[in-house]
Amino acid sequence: MAAIEWEDLRYFLHLAREKSLSGAARKLGTTQPTMSRRLELFESKLGAILFDRFPSGLRLSDTGRQILDYAERMEDAALAAQRIAVGSSAGLTGTVRVTSPEWLGARILSPLLAKFCAAHPTVTVELVTDAEALSLTRREIDVALRFGRFQQDGLMQRKIASIPFELYAAAAYLKAKGPPDFFGRWRRRCAHYDERGARRKCCGDEVAASLFAAGTCWILQQ
Repeated sequence: MAAIEWEDLRYFLHLAREKSLSGAARKLGTTQPTMSRRLELFESKLGAILFDRFPSGLRLSDTGRQILDYAERMEDAALAAQRIAVGSSAGLTGTVRVTSPEWLGARILSPLLAKFCAAHPTVTVELVTDAEALSLTRREIDVALRFGRFQQDGLMQRKIASIPFELYAAAAYLKAKGPPDFFGRWRRRCAHYDERGARRKCCGDEVAASLFAAGTCWILQQ
């Protein structure tokens, strides 16, 4: 069997994650025929079928699932080495991708990053305010600002600020409904939204109390 090259595994990983030739091709900036040819050559090199083909896309075979685990470990090791090399480089140059919640990016980060770019003209900053969870470990993003701690190993992280949340209601609404009682009937008239703006349903007094104590955002509803 011929030696496995990292480029083969890189294409394989994108196919496993995107579950289609076209999706992987878009991620890699290549064409669907190229992806198909690379997959066939890799399977021929291994002497094994890595994906089952369906009209809806690709599904990992038993062999593919086993190889995926090792391929992801190799990717993590390669990216860790790359982070060390990048961190030791002198000078500021290149592109930095930053992600944050939309409101934070628009109201706070944009003017700060504009000043940073003016001070460092050889650095290009891309601000991504997408709700999609981009991976730091796989270098889909370089810097991420999020609420709470990251759970992945090997990341450099630190707390940079505390952002309080407060509850607001119109005076007429409070006059008609009275002050909120999160442990009683008002619980049913509240909607909880997380930091991405996604609505979450209240599901009990204990949950309501813990979310309120944690300083999340609640909006009163009619």
